[in-house]
Amino acid sequence: MRAYPASDIRDFFADSDCLDYLVLRPLSHITSNWETRWDDETWRYQPEPLSFAGDLNQVIEFIATVVRSNTTLTKTYLSSGFCTS
Repeated sequence: MRAYPASDIRDFFADSDCLDYLVLRPLSHITSNWETRWDDETWRYQPEPLSFAGDLNQVIEFIATVVRSNTTLTKTYLSSGFCTS
């Protein structure tokens, strides 16, 4: 069992329109700044006041470091390109 590199996980979430509209927009009642901006240099969402970007970066890092028991399934899902722009 191993964790995938954070770069692979970040690549999956990078600049995703689906993430903005299907996940973060429905949470706009929590914070009005639901849209995120991807920084190609740091490979992270740019933290902004009253934004989910900082939280999202932490979640991505957490996902990247979790040891998975079925790495084949995870690799297949990451390579699917589902919901990435």
